[in-house]
Amino acid sequence: MTKYLEAHKDEMNAKSKDYHKAYCKSLKEAYEKSQSDESEAYRKSYYQSHKDKIKAYQKAYYNERYNRDKLFAFKCDIRKMVGKAFTSNLYKKGSRTEQILGCSFEELMKYLNPPKDFFTNRNK
Repeated sequence: MTKYLEAHKDEMNAKSKDYHKAYCKSLKEAYEKSQSDESEAYRKSYYQSHKDKIKAYQKAYYNERYNRDKLFAFKCDIRKMVGKAFTSNLYKKGSRTEQILGCSFEELMKYLNPPKDFFTNRNK
């Protein structure tokens, strides 16, 4: 039997590695599935118990980024304008703002070529 093992050592090692990878993958998938259910329930309960704190953080982050990042503020303003145009005309929006505009926000910003002080004096 040792002659057989020596003759097929590489083949047996490859089969063993393949089996080990497949076994580990199946264990990992089973673990992730069980954890996803538990973690989803945990996230929901955590959000419910900390809703005010989370919303305050999100609002502060949004306001800070809106004032700091010109492109982000521009995207938000364009999204609001497009949304208002659709709701006032009773249209249904089934696509993303960039698809409706026909270009990316960066291309739109270059096309409009706003003055330098366009983003500094904002009415909220």
